[in-house]
Amino acid sequence: VTWGDMADKLPTISVLEMFVEVPEDLGDGDAAGEFGIACVRSLLKIRGIKELRFQPIPNEAFKRLVEERTNGDAIEGLEKRHDISWGGYQENMLILKPLDT
Repeated sequence: VTWGDMADKLPTISVLEMFVEVPEDLGDGDAAGEFGIACVRSLLKIRGIKELRFQPIPNEAFKRLVEERTNGDAIEGLEKRHDISWGGYQENMLILKPLDT
């Protein structure tokens, strides 16, 4: 199946909640945080996405990196502006709602 050829015919995903296990070989430092940022950058390309709820496990490095890179409604390394919040158990899930739709 060549999804790229029929992307306009596929249904949109408006809300996506995802938990992703960080590969152990990335450790718990910046590489683990960058892994999470790369996942979010890719997921935000989903057509029609209105809300992304994302939590890598473990999430400490990711949360620290996002907080360090957040400036108002922008996160360094991500395109566009977002409503940015944290939710879920112990406020460990990043919740993004694109503002530029």
